[in-house]
Amino acid sequence: MSDKDKRPDRPDYDLTSPNIYPARGEQPRRPAAPDERTTINNPVRPTTEMPSSRPAPTHGNKYDLTSVNVHVPSSYDDEDARARDRQPPRQAPQPPVAHAHAVKPRGRVPAWVWVVLGASLLLLVACGALLAYLFLATPQTFTLRVLDAPAGQVFVDDVPSGVRQRDGSIVIQGLRANEARNVSVRQEGFAEWKTTVTGKGGEVLNVRARMTAVAAPKPSLPAEIDYGGKMVLVSAGEFVMGADEDGGNASPAHNVTLPDFYIDKYEVTNEQYARFCKETGHAPPVNPAPMPNYYEENPRKPVMGVSYDDAVAYANWAAKRLPTEEEWEKAASWDPSAKSKRKWPWGDAEEKARANIGTEGPSDVGQYANGASAYGAQDMAGNVVEWVDAVYAPYPGSGYADKDYGKGLRVYRGGSFPEDLDGGRNSMLKARTTERVAKAGTFKTTEETKARPSVVGFRCAISASDPRLKPYLGMK
Repeated sequence: MSDKDKRPDRPDYDLTSPNIYPARGEQPRRPAAPDERTTINNPVRPTTEMPSSRPAPTHGNKYDLTSVNVHVPSSYDDEDARARDRQPPRQAPQPPVAHAHAVKPRGRVPAWVWVVLGASLLLLVACGALLAYLFLATPQTFTLRVLDAPAGQVFVDDVPSGVRQRDGSIVIQGLRANEARNVSVRQEGFAEWKTTVTGKGGEVLNVRARMTAVAAPKPSLPAEIDYGGKMVLVSAGEFVMGADEDGGNASPAHNVTLPDFYIDKYEVTNEQYARFCKETGHAPPVNPAPMPNYYEENPRKPVMGVSYDDAVAYANWAAKRLPTEEEWEKAASWDPSAKSKRKWPWGDAEEKARANIGTEGPSDVGQYANGASAYGAQDMAGNVVEWVDAVYAPYPGSGYADKDYGKGLRVYRGGSFPEDLDGGRNSMLKARTTERVAKAGTFKTTEETKARPSVVGFRCAISASDPRLKPYLGMK
């Protein structure tokens, strides 16, 4: 054995002597226990034979030189064992950890990925452009808030708009900025409130509705009623009273405003007056000498020869009153459609055939329907003259002087049948709607009055607001 085959620190360690297993059939030697001291040439046989875990060689050599079981106990081995005992147990190998910065091998990107990315990019650009266009093209708007509006609708440019809020205000959103908008608030019982507003983009504009309550409209009145005889409506409003033509007691022409009233369509007849006398015990008028049975035999002709006091007594009995001078003239002369005055009830033409003028006696009422006034009142230019509730006096601003002013005389109006029986033009002038005549309200029947009877009669009137008319007007 050469020197190179020996360990310098172990002179007894011989690497040339193998631990040779026995030949086939022989029992292998038991390796020495860790604490046993053996030499390479003196192996310790095991006390118990263990079958070999290695297959027996197939060749004829009884020594197996391929397996070397060499264990040389020494102090050196003990130190190595203790060092191994002090070392921690070996861990199972862990798989390598992939780090974020680790560079992965690059592969080739498929073509379809580039197509999808390109299409997505184009779509994003298109959406961005569309949003930018919508933002720039969308007009700026403002919000309108209407305060103190009643529970009605708010109209913007005559279109119902807005939503009522809990605080009572009405809010209208989305109004185009920098444009004038017409705003109105409508509510029954209030006058319509209007204004014009212009708002800036994003602004909340507050306006306060200044509503004004108005009176409820009055119900429409019937044009004709039957209230102690037929009566026609003379609607409320202004008319021109008097005339400037002659500068007489009918001047000057002036404006007068009257409320609604009703006036008898016909003059009071003998029949109606007889009923009044029978129920009240009032004395009937005296028959004129030329017509001895006038009151008894002519029930549909107008009563005549009555005093002013007689007329007032009848009107009170009939729950009416005498018309004022203004009411009588408006009913006879005013055309509400043309808003103009008529010289005669039917118009401005001298048409004698339209009234009972220049004849020998009265006619039944309603015989001259074509001579009615614009309101439908008949016989206001003929038959008999009529008492009105007025004291003879000059009109306001009149320069006409009359010796009978201030004497307490009463006024009667209209023409009558005996006016200028010759049919002269004077008869028509006295039948004009502006003609005024003064007469004492009371008189006694004498032989003279019998021979030349009084041709004064009357008709009645009543205000449309009189409570006594409510049942006849359909009111409660």
